[in-house]
Amino acid sequence: MVDQAFEVFGRLDIVINNAGYMSSWAPIADHDPQTWWKTYEVNIRGAFNIAHYTLPKLVESKGHIVLLSSVGAQLRVSGSSAYASGKHVTNRLAELITLEYGEKGVKSFAFHPGCILTDLARSASEVVAIIENGDMAEDKLALPANALVRLTSGTEDWLSGRYIAATWDLDDLKTMKDRILSEELLINKLALP
Repeated sequence: MVDQAFEVFGRLDIVINNAGYMSSWAPIADHDPQTWWKTYEVNIRGAFNIAHYTLPKLVESKGHIVLLSSVGAQLRVSGSSAYASGKHVTNRLAELITLEYGEKGVKSFAFHPGCILTDLARSASEVVAIIENGDMAEDKLALPANALVRLTSGTEDWLSGRYIAATWDLDDLKTMKDRILSEELLINKLALP
C-alpha cells in the first residue's frame, strides 16, 4: 500500500497512524486473554507495522508521522488495562521513532485527538457513560483536524517525540518550550525529578 501511494503521489510527507481497537472494560482476571491481547495486536502491532513500512519514505521527505493516542494512556481507570497500557506504549513508540529517526528529519507525535465519539468510542459503554455523566466533554472534529494541520506544518517540530493533546493550546505550549525541552516534559518516563 505504501509503495502504491508513493507511485501515485511521488512522495510521502505525512502519515496519520490510526490503528485502533478497544475491548470491553473489565478487571484483568475477568478478561478473556485473547480478547485482551487483540487490543495490543491492533493498537501496537498495527502502529508498528505502519511505522515500519512508512519510515523509509518519511526519511526521504523528512516527513511527519502521527500516532493516534488517547487520554486513556494518562488516566488510571479500572477495567481499561488493555487499552490504557497499549496507548501508553503508543506514546513511547512515538518517542522512540524520534530518537531513531529524528536526526534523519522525521518528526513523530503521539496525538490525543480529544473526546470524539467515533464508532470505536461509542462501542465502549464506559466511554459513553463518562460523557453522559459530564466527566468529559465531547469535542468537535475540527479540533483534532486543526491541531494536526498545525503539528504537521513544521512550526511545531520541536514537540517531536512527545504526547500532544488536541485540547491543548499550542501557543501556550510554545511559551513553555524551554521548560518542556530542558525538563524533558510530555514524554513517558518513570523517574523522579
